[in-house]
Amino acid sequence: KPADQGLALGAAGSGWLDPLWPARLVAACCYYAQRQYFEDHGRYATNLSDLRLEDAVVAPFQIGMELTKPARGADAATGEGAHGFVVRVGAAPKLGGVTVRHDRLFGLEPLAVGDEIGGS
Repeated sequence: KPADQGLALGAAGSGWLDPLWPARLVAACCYYAQRQYFEDHGRYATNLSDLRLEDAVVAPFQIGMELTKPARGADAATGEGAHGFVVRVGAAPKLGGVTVRHDRLFGLEPLAVGDEIGGS
């Protein structure tokens, strides 16, 4: 069996590393920064620069952030009245990406059509 399949085949994980771990870590940083921003300002940040994350942390990734279903009368430009957010962190090509929501639910973004892990 190939050594790089590790846990996928039920083998001990001593040699297996999660290729999405860096993207998961950045998504967690964004989540906690959004949470702090909400505590400080009473609303969610509408752009990444408002979160004041270190450039060295976020620079290797494509990060998108959006407010989710603002309450009636909410201002999409300022985030005033929004009840949630979603952060999307793109990982390396052929790996998809990671999402995190305001309720700390993490998810995986699907691969592009035709891409697969380990494909050429």
